[in-house]
Amino acid sequence: MGKHSVLDQLQKAGFDKKQLEQSVARSAVWSRDASHFQIHPGSTLRARNVEDISLILAAAHATKTPVTFRSGGSSLSGQTLGTGLVVDTRTGFQSIMDIQEDCVTAQAGVTLARLNGHLLRIKRKVGPDPASLVSSTLGGAVSNNSSGMTCGTANNSYATIRSVSMVFADGQMFNSSGADANERLRLIKPELVALLDALRDRIRGDPLMVATITRLFTLKNTMGYSLNAFVDYDSPWVSSETSR
Repeated sequence: MGKHSVLDQLQKAGFDKKQLEQSVARSAVWSRDASHFQIHPGSTLRARNVEDISLILAAAHATKTPVTFRSGGSSLSGQTLGTGLVVDTRTGFQSIMDIQEDCVTAQAGVTLARLNGHLLRIKRKVGPDPASLVSSTLGGAVSNNSSGMTCGTANNSYATIRSVSMVFADGQMFNSSGADANERLRLIKPELVALLDALRDRIRGDPLMVATITRLFTLKNTMGYSLNAFVDYDSPWVSSETSR
């Protein structure tokens, strides 16, 4: 596949010329974040909505193009940098849709500081409180399981997510809210659910592994995969009435 073959696929999917136009300046800016790394992207795009994300990932899957999502760009370890297609998920994802006493629904590009500003009127705040919350976005916090100086492990991103709207790597969309989430996930991704079930059983079948995971995740732990989920939950998604 050519360097911009993913863009050719997106043009066929209906993306207009202006959206697909490449900017030397943007490529240079997006080659850095708050880390000390510099990695130049092969292509760049601004996603306007979740439907765009679905089409982008489907095209990337078809052309075997690696995709990196960039939101606040506040990462200290280079998670927003990539040599393939770098996609902005901040500009088009700025909505705070709903605020309740015990739950807020917002898009991935909303900064934690802005979200806390809206929650202040009901004397609430979001769980994660990284030092960079002025520029850190909700999507970035969830992706990295951000915590902070005051939230400990009880109120980090992992412990305060109720449900999510996601897009799988092949472009398929899924919303985890609702008591039937596991059944819906099993219908559209049976192999994934089978793999998760097998990993859960393998971990729980080893008392030493369970003890090690439990011990490690009593401390702040934002590195690698959240293996504690296999100990904490029986299925990929819990009821939307229960915080995850």
